[in-house]
Amino acid sequence: MDRLGRNVVDCLNTGYKMRDEKKPLVTYGYEGPRELDDPADENPFTVEAWGAQMELRAIQRRNRDATIKTRAAGRPNGNPSYGFQYVRKVMGGNPDRVELHPHAAEVIRQVARRVPADPDNVSRLS
Repeated sequence: MDRLGRNVVDCLNTGYKMRDEKKPLVTYGYEGPRELDDPADENPFTVEAWGAQMELRAIQRRNRDATIKTRAAGRPNGNPSYGFQYVRKVMGGNPDRVELHPHAAEVIRQVARRVPADPDNVSRLS
């Protein structure tokens, strides 16, 4: 159910849309297609959607708690932004500071000079 939607509203909207389009709604652990016009099928569907929502909230809470704990311990959470690098006094230890990466910083500077100099020859991201 948690692949169909991550909260009750998403699951119900998807389920009712499939019902209205006359498409079968088949989920893991349920024998055959669900009939959301029948309360005997609609109620368990809603309860399972609620379970998917509770699972998502628990995952989000664990991730938030882990981020807070990591920051409080002074450990980085992922790689530094492009153009920067961590500097460690002890191999494998926590980063002591962040500084510009010599090569990547030069690439950023070249792009910063080139783009305003020739704006017609720059590919745009959309």
